[in-house]
Amino acid sequence: MIVLFQVLNHCYSTGWKPFYGFFASRLGFEATHSSGGGARQIDDVPPSPHKLFMPLLGHLIFVGLALVATSAAAQQRPLPKEVQAVIQESRESCQGEGKKDDLTVGKDAIRKLDLNGDGIDDYIVDHSDIKCGDSFAFFCGTGGCTLHILVAKRDGTFALVFEGQVRKYILSAGPGPRTIRFHLHGGFCGRAGAYDCRKSQRITGAPFEYKDR
Repeated sequence: MIVLFQVLNHCYSTGWKPFYGFFASRLGFEATHSSGGGARQIDDVPPSPHKLFMPLLGHLIFVGLALVATSAAAQQRPLPKEVQAVIQESRESCQGEGKKDDLTVGKDAIRKLDLNGDGIDDYIVDHSDIKCGDSFAFFCGTGGCTLHILVAKRDGTFALVFEGQVRKYILSAGPGPRTIRFHLHGGFCGRAGAYDCRKSQRITGAPFEYKDR
């Protein structure tokens, strides 16, 4: 913005009026004066850089503030009630163990993204970043940490399609329906617990689960 002002000021002060006048006209400015008879005439000298620059700066500030307000409103939008219910259930489970401290939900605990390719955001709640009291291990075990996947429905509600312990998961790239590769307890593959059992699932609106063999 400062560089733009300096260029305009240079063009104006050095007498390079054609370029300056062209730029000013594109912003809707024109210099006028009245002759002795009161008739309105167009002057060939456009307004000074200060008169040209300040309205432009005002418009840019207004647009910037509007974008900031829109972003803040989006961030403050409450979570869907189904996602809130998952968090509340975890909170009650934590407090049921006599913990004095409340549940702490980390910044990576809740992911919002389109999983099934319908253009509507879905949710993943990953308890590996949810702390009960001072412990991140409360919702985790040898099979990993509890993971919830909620898929949006056309009526505005969310369906819980998966709930289980996962050591880690990897999402395929979008757009379109995502495939999730789960790393699970070895028992889901009929092996010892330490075995890295891998299973893949294409996400739709249909619930799915894995059973220990």
